[in-house]
Amino acid sequence: MVVKKMALGLLAGTFALSLPVMAQEAATPVEGGIVRFAFAEESRGMDPVTAHRRFSEAAIHVHDSLVVQDTSNAPHGALAESWEANADASQYTVKLKTGVIFHDGTPFNAASVKAHFDRLFDPANCCSNGTQYMAGYTGTDIVDDQTVVIKFDKPMGTFAHYIGMLDVTAIPSNAAWDAIGKDMNLRPVGAGPFKFVEWVPQSHVRFERNADYNWGSDLFDHPGAPYIDALEVKFIADQATRTACLEAGDCDIIKDPGFAAQVRLGSNPDYEMVKIPQTGMPYSFVFNTAKWPTDQVAVRKAINLAIDREKINMAAYLGQREPLYSTLAPATPEFWPEAPSLIYFAPDEAKALLAEAGFADTNGDGIVEEGGNPVAIDLFIFGNREGNPSVIVAESIQSDLAAVGIRVNINVRPWDDQSVVAMNEGHHMINFDMPLPTASVLGVMFNSRETPREGRYGMGFTYFQKASPDNSTELDALLDAGDNAATFEERKEKFIAAQKIIGENYLGVPISAGFTTYIMTNRLEGVKYNNAGHAMFNDAFLSAQ
Repeated sequence: MVVKKMALGLLAGTFALSLPVMAQEAATPVEGGIVRFAFAEESRGMDPVTAHRRFSEAAIHVHDSLVVQDTSNAPHGALAESWEANADASQYTVKLKTGVIFHDGTPFNAASVKAHFDRLFDPANCCSNGTQYMAGYTGTDIVDDQTVVIKFDKPMGTFAHYIGMLDVTAIPSNAAWDAIGKDMNLRPVGAGPFKFVEWVPQSHVRFERNADYNWGSDLFDHPGAPYIDALEVKFIADQATRTACLEAGDCDIIKDPGFAAQVRLGSNPDYEMVKIPQTGMPYSFVFNTAKWPTDQVAVRKAINLAIDREKINMAAYLGQREPLYSTLAPATPEFWPEAPSLIYFAPDEAKALLAEAGFADTNGDGIVEEGGNPVAIDLFIFGNREGNPSVIVAESIQSDLAAVGIRVNINVRPWDDQSVVAMNEGHHMINFDMPLPTASVLGVMFNSRETPREGRYGMGFTYFQKASPDNSTELDALLDAGDNAATFEERKEKFIAAQKIIGENYLGVPISAGFTTYIMTNRLEGVKYNNAGHAMFNDAFLSAQ
């Protein structure tokens, strides 16, 4: 088997997690055939305005966005020929490619882009994914048939990244939208490399080759129509069933197989595996910093140093993820390189920290106390108990912390209870998993305005504003400044300063960074991937072997 770990670097080009290994010699593309691709969750729809969730995985084949970003976060023009921000990044001038035709035969132009953003922000189309990435949007001006100016009421340096997100800038046919409206969610009409054919609920979506396509991004080896005749996307929720589909020859490529399948197929020469690192804040916990004993930095640091993340990676994930020693995954564009120096496995140092903070085991039961109160941690994980790797993670943490004198009570709750648990402040440690594309995810978890309260869902589970008001205020300001920065350099500077506060105050417990993983038959070649880890089949073909 060929195993490739894709490099996922910074926008500034300074970091790469890993490089491809055992690269194969490129074969001559072969035309024809059907590629069958299986992943877990059925799409909610394929229109960027109305799909809301689980949009991009299937929609990327029927829609092109203005820009597409590769796995190193480098941008490549797709529907856009060029794009440029003004001095304070409050306006973006976008020049569009000429000769682009939607699947219904109507032309793509500046009016298409304006109509898309008008729909995106129309209150009647509430809650599309794209609006959350375009805070402060005020409108789109048409300069000429191939030029638009996208405007914001504040600096939006982040739009230089979000312009490459399908949720934001996948442009559908305006004529089709006028004709069938929200039915576009089930019958999409885009300008992508494949045309929509059919959607059989709880089974599959089928696309056919767009023979007129000749405006592909330079991310791909050729700009023209796909080599394959058709693409069939299958929805198979069960990991074992997806793997069986591949091994039976009924699927050509599957996404996110189980860890055991990754290990087992790793020695099989008939398959290739591609692993794309997660960004954002993958599997982690955060502390309630307002509740004893996790209101003390020494306790929070001791817990971090007591946990053997290598052991967790093997026990819960069979070695198929990576131990995480920082708030953000290293592949995140704004990652602070010094963050991993704060967290490491040192149980003896953890014991010393607790002793220095006045904790001692006075009754010989193995649990340290302060003022006669034993140190006990309420740890919350979510999902089912059976077959849930989080249970293995929690039990491993329980064992590691017991070794330094801390008792852990494991609570397994449904995911729907997460915000309720946090709102009641009953947790010391609470699990989450947010592998989002940029450091903006830090604001979701650590900005005080995201604290959950009655009538408002939020993921600010740390209550840091209670434990350390001054530090919390400074952190809020840095997170907001990072999101509002005019340039990437300024944005990175603010988010690194925010990571420093988060890290030095030990607000969380990072555990594991995963991969978006694909396994495919070695007959399938030429698959490319974007920075969100989505597979793209513009260059894909089935070899004759």
